[in-house]
Amino acid sequence: MQSAVIFALLLVVALFSTTTATNIPFKNCYTGSKGSVTSIDASPYPVVKGQPLTVTATGTLSETVTAGSATITVKFLGVQIFQQSADLCSLGASCPLAPGPLNITQTATVPGIAPSGSYEIVINATDQSGNDLLCVDIAIQISSAAPSTPLIRLVDEPEELDLAAPAVNVAMINEVNSKQSGWVAGVNRLFQGLTLRDAKRLCGAKKEINPPPVKTELLTLSMAVPDEFDSRTAWPQCNATIGHIRDQGACGSCWAFGAVEAMSDRLCIASNGSLVVSLAAEDPLSCCTFLCGDGCDGGYPSGAWDYFQQTGIVSGGDYDSNQGCLPYEVAACDHHVVGHLPPCGEEGNTPACTRQCQNGAVWTQDKHHGSSSYSVPDDVASIQKEIMTNGPVEAAYTVYEDFVSYKSGVYKHVSGAALGGHAVKILGWGVENNEPYWLVANSWNTDWGDNGYFKILRGVDECGIEDSIVAGLAKV
Repeated sequence: MQSAVIFALLLVVALFSTTTATNIPFKNCYTGSKGSVTSIDASPYPVVKGQPLTVTATGTLSETVTAGSATITVKFLGVQIFQQSADLCSLGASCPLAPGPLNITQTATVPGIAPSGSYEIVINATDQSGNDLLCVDIAIQISSAAPSTPLIRLVDEPEELDLAAPAVNVAMINEVNSKQSGWVAGVNRLFQGLTLRDAKRLCGAKKEINPPPVKTELLTLSMAVPDEFDSRTAWPQCNATIGHIRDQGACGSCWAFGAVEAMSDRLCIASNGSLVVSLAAEDPLSCCTFLCGDGCDGGYPSGAWDYFQQTGIVSGGDYDSNQGCLPYEVAACDHHVVGHLPPCGEEGNTPACTRQCQNGAVWTQDKHHGSSSYSVPDDVASIQKEIMTNGPVEAAYTVYEDFVSYKSGVYKHVSGAALGGHAVKILGWGVENNEPYWLVANSWNTDWGDNGYFKILRGVDECGIEDSIVAGLAKV
């Protein structure tokens, strides 16, 4: 999925071209600078989200430019939603830029999750001496595209679901255990005293509208796939991140947690253990804005991976850990000492994006980046090859009422209605009692499930677990 950041940068590198038609309203912010824009053209226009967009522009330079910087500010309906500075010569324009007319044309895809409406993009550029090079204020209109097939097949909530009902359902636990022996249901301390509404809030994976491209080369990758695989033993030098169970608290931030958990693992694996860092779930949760979703009210797993590639993510440990640039601010739930922490049912608000490090580090310098973002094919072998090659992946699937009571074994849906979409980290696979499974890390603390982990039936797309895999490569 291409982001609005890509679109903004696209306009920066397409400052100059020879086209004569102008169909995007803009204005030069001031006169007397070394550069000016005379026209900007886009096809199609109005811009259609989810579809390729080609941008060209005309302009002139009065002096040679050997280096510089650009600051991009994006506003939606008058509200600033993004701002970033970048090296001018890294945005596609080859330096030095000679005086006279210049011509650059670029193509990208506007994200399907971008809301329709009016956008304003202000680009300020300076030259190698810090002098004003160009300032242009661009107005664009984005219209809706036909919806694409969702990447995550999540089941809509049935009307008959009673969200005020207790999350711990003893009758359902007995039903699950009497109907099958593949997995064991029981009372998880996490959900004691909570309602289904509280459990539903933890399921924050939204349906994907415009998923990232599928990594098709995995289909032809020749490699032996073992019957069992565990990333913790495959990369023991990275077990500090791979083997760590996090706690999302009373916030629908699973989409961010599943992402940063896998990203942290992949940074360590790609660096052969020299870069062991926990990336901050709160960075995409609070700072990714509408491209990633609605913070604690749910988001898009692929949006977090796109944010990792385009903007980067700072370091940050668990709640109250004081580790890294941005430790998680949403309080962990009260699992261990009654009264020490807020109850798990107490809803947490999305923290504000401050872009400041609590440990004194510089926000932009603490960022860690991905080099790509993609979907993994929904066949078992491709998912296995991806994990074996690059490390754990993020998956989203449908959570049902009986999953709340999972304790051990190979889960498959037996009873209860759908609560919503949930995102997690798949780190391996195996076979238990002749049933193939995926080994998965949840973000509900170690008080839930099998010390925070669970196994789910592999090979039949149980609850949609295999048709929703997203990942990306880490840049080290």
